[in-house]
Amino acid sequence: MSKVIPLFILLFSFGLLAQDEVKRIARFKMIEDRSQGIEVKPEDYAGYPELKRWALFEGLFLQPDHPLGGIKDGECRFIPNEGLSFYLEADKELKSKLYLYLDFTTYESRANKKYPVRTLQVYVKNRNRRTIEFNPNKIQENPIRIDLDRADLEDGRINIKLVPDAIEGGRFWGIWDAFYSFEKEKY
Repeated sequence: MSKVIPLFILLFSFGLLAQDEVKRIARFKMIEDRSQGIEVKPEDYAGYPELKRWALFEGLFLQPDHPLGGIKDGECRFIPNEGLSFYLEADKELKSKLYLYLDFTTYESRANKKYPVRTLQVYVKNRNRRTIEFNPNKIQENPIRIDLDRADLEDGRINIKLVPDAIEGGRFWGIWDAFYSFEKEKY
């Protein structure tokens, strides 16, 4: 009897570890994307130092990668004009609510510079769930949280598409990372 309990605990622990292997986090790294067969260009990625220089040149101050969820690598994936699609995996039998967190590159405008308002649409399962706006006169909420439930999953995936405004052009928007949690994170 005493050998059965440790074996049960060991098997239960492996079951919990297997749950963590599900792709709950999207870290945008060029090397990882290439190894998964995703076609990428060097200009699709930037680190914090490069982005900070670009922002200063544009009259902006870059806010650093947020540490929420324990993810902070300082590497950003730019969102091209045609948008960026990716997914996170979740249990198909999910019964509880999920909280999706998206950590975007955010900026503050320097007082002496004008910068146009920019928008970014966030789609989950092809449904517009949020419009984010860069307004040089406001400080942005970041990371953003989107409440999800089972209806937002497609075959165990949270399909996400980020679409920037096409009016201004160029690569303004970027994303540091994305993840989901079963609890509301404090930040």
